[in-house]
Amino acid sequence: MLVHGEVKQLDRITKRKEREGMITYEIAKSFDIEKIIEVFESSGIVRPTKEKERIKSMFENADLVYFAYDDGEPIGLARCVTIQN
Repeated sequence: MLVHGEVKQLDRITKRKEREGMITYEIAKSFDIEKIIEVFESSGIVRPTKEKERIKSMFENADLVYFAYDDGEPIGLARCVTIQN
């Protein structure tokens, strides 16, 4: 689990958009729910993709959202929820 200071450090690192081969990773400042649903459906992971508002809420309430892009197309994502005191 990341703590507040580590998230700030991670943010500084990822602002450089680290690149490994064709895959680019970045912290999302905004996101397209339709693209998120496409990523879930293409991955085979079981998520409530028919419930667009639920998916939207999942990401709007996340503390950190990461995307992986292959040539500009989203191919992966991660959302983090933290316990804040």
